[in-house]
Amino acid sequence: MQSVTDVAFHSSEQQTQHKELSVARQKRDHTDIQLILRYLLDRNPFTVDTALRSISSGKEAEATVNAEQAKGVGNKILSSMIGNNVVDFTFKKKDQAVTMALKAKSSNLHDDLVHVDSMLLFQRLVTTVKNTNGCLEDAFAFEMCSVPASLFDSGGLPRQGTKAALATYIWTSTKQVNGVIPDDVTYVIDGGLLLHLLPWCRGSTYNQLTQSYADFLIRHFGKGTVVFDGYSCGPTTKDAAHL
Repeated sequence: MQSVTDVAFHSSEQQTQHKELSVARQKRDHTDIQLILRYLLDRNPFTVDTALRSISSGKEAEATVNAEQAKGVGNKILSSMIGNNVVDFTFKKKDQAVTMALKAKSSNLHDDLVHVDSMLLFQRLVTTVKNTNGCLEDAFAFEMCSVPASLFDSGGLPRQGTKAALATYIWTSTKQVNGVIPDDVTYVIDGGLLLHLLPWCRGSTYNQLTQSYADFLIRHFGKGTVVFDGYSCGPTTKDAAHL
């Protein structure tokens, strides 16, 4: 364009006008691409396994989920509309595509699969209580989802535990117990926590760091077992934390 218009443009960075050709933009784009590639390495969608699963959560879909056949399902619905009166035609739930989100909110009623909309159910319960002067506590005594929302998120993965709240409860409970720790107790120390407790001095050797950890354990616990917890490839309680 500069050659055609006989106009020259110069800037302080690579003498270019387009911001996407700057060094900073190229580095950022490269970093973003590498991030996406690393993400897909653990969730490779291009495998020989034909099972339908969520890339973000890794959860495998049930056999009734047919979201990948949405085009065929839609064409089948369109075919069924031909020759019917638009007023009389209804879109039945059983004829529509089933997604993983719908399957997670489904329940069985008289051997029929019913999709439960939690928000719609909530609104109907509130309306029912207002119109019938019923007890609000009785109306909300029923589960509104297939899994406890306090334990699992919408993707089906377990929610991460609030360790701080658990620790506060433990300390509050133990203060009310007038007991004495016996002398023959064996301590089990979390290795991951231990790594965060002691600062590493600059220039220290591995031998010096190991000795500092050993001195810390002997000084505070006398004896104990340090455990570094690991997890296998299967589904574990740490999947949410890993994601």
